[in-house]
Amino acid sequence: MESAPGRTVPEKFRGLDSITTEDPSQYENDAFFALRYLRPAINYYLSEMIFAKKLLEFPQKLSDSPWSIAVTKSQGHPTIGFSGTNDANRLLPLGVEPIGLGEQKHTNALVLNCLLHPDNEVQDIREPLPAVGPRSSPHHSGPPPANEILHHVARFKPKIRAILDAGAQIVGLGNGQAARCWLELVPDEDIRAAIFFNAAEDLCVVERDGTTEPFLTSSYVTNTAAYIVFLDQAHTRGTDLRLPNHYRAAVTLGPGLTKDRLMQACMRMRQLGKDQSVVFLVSAEMRRSITRLCNINESSEIKVADVLYWAVCETWRELERLAPLWATHDIRRQRQQLLWDRAGTDRDKTCDPDRRYRFEPRTAAQFLESESQTLRERYHPSQEQARPTLTGEIANLDAALDAKGAELAQIRERCLEFGVDSLATSASHEEHEHEHELQVQREEERQHASQELKPYQSSLHQDVEAFVVTGVIPVRFDSFYARLQRAGRQQHQPPPQAPRSLPFDLLATVDFTRTVHPPEPASAGPGWVSDEYQRPVQ
Repeated sequence: MESAPGRTVPEKFRGLDSITTEDPSQYENDAFFALRYLRPAINYYLSEMIFAKKLLEFPQKLSDSPWSIAVTKSQGHPTIGFSGTNDANRLLPLGVEPIGLGEQKHTNALVLNCLLHPDNEVQDIREPLPAVGPRSSPHHSGPPPANEILHHVARFKPKIRAILDAGAQIVGLGNGQAARCWLELVPDEDIRAAIFFNAAEDLCVVERDGTTEPFLTSSYVTNTAAYIVFLDQAHTRGTDLRLPNHYRAAVTLGPGLTKDRLMQACMRMRQLGKDQSVVFLVSAEMRRSITRLCNINESSEIKVADVLYWAVCETWRELERLAPLWATHDIRRQRQQLLWDRAGTDRDKTCDPDRRYRFEPRTAAQFLESESQTLRERYHPSQEQARPTLTGEIANLDAALDAKGAELAQIRERCLEFGVDSLATSASHEEHEHEHELQVQREEERQHASQELKPYQSSLHQDVEAFVVTGVIPVRFDSFYARLQRAGRQQHQPPPQAPRSLPFDLLATVDFTRTVHPPEPASAGPGWVSDEYQRPVQ
């Protein structure tokens, strides 16, 4: 945008933090028309969206499904699991029946009722503070900077003693940095330290002089009233800290925050609804999202009930996003089970009773699924109607799965309950697998760069056998070789950080050091070393 000529881009769009994807009207009416002809914007769109590295795919993929774990066992052994919430019951495999304890049914309403206590409230953090300085754009509409959130929290009355970053709004600062920055803003002399999780997942305490030590070995284990607590999003679940009864926590809200994650974060305050309380921090972006959903004026006061309603709706959206992946897992398992059954039938035709399955190459290849797409298949407008649909996938299986017709009908019914019929979105939840596979592929390509040389014939010297039996190295150890000290027979290039003088008693067998015949001098070039052809030593 800085390279835009003249006044083609309005002043209010000169900063990236002035544009938010959560405001469709801003995008459709202003931002798109101002940016659509800018060459940097076009180049960015092509490199990051159309030809993005993450779109590099393999022609085929071999996938398994979590449903394979939950499938009914032929031996009758049950599959048992535990979940702390029943929000995701609709996404459990059909063979898994959730068992709700009658005496625990009231807990969902109990937690919500604790949050509706009058001591809990909602606070705006959309206005910049003079002490922090102006934002990069006067039309800022995204989340506020991390240090600005901390300044807001430090000014609240009653005082905040814990920050629960459930919405992942405090970005740009590490946990230790955020804890130290907040501690500096707290003027109370009775607060002497801040608690946080470091990069190694250890609970640490930092004092005002910057001293950091493990929390469990510090004096603050028993002096709970002398510290403040900062928990990032990952640690707002499963962390158990005994906080004083009068503590008040600030809870951040962010896009996609479901009811379960919000409740888990708030329940870090074990006395919530009694003596402890929480404050929900609402940025301009989140205010717009909540007011639009609750159909209230954007300038109106947001209540705790509005926040809870928004979180419940986000939970439904999350279930709708995951429903295609849930259906894909079952359809994949059904298709693969057909192949396993077919392999077992083919096994019965063989004469080998110890062989459980017999796979013909054509049968084994059917486990593979197509993955890569051409640019035309991916982006051509007419392909909107050609995307895989739930109805079509189930219809393809109906003929071969007469016995499973009832299960397929349940899959169809549940997806239609969420208003889902396209399976195209399920691929977006598997991108992390592609990145890992691409790294492995890149590593293999590097190892193929060595020059092809004729290998030595491997042999075992009798002195080596004697050493293995007796543990004594012969006086004349012709079968041994001080490889790293003597460079006369096989050259070695030490790494840059290696010491120039290596111990003389570091020996290797001749068979170990002689892996390939050295190349001819004309093709070897100056400084040829044999490191690339040596066996790795762990």
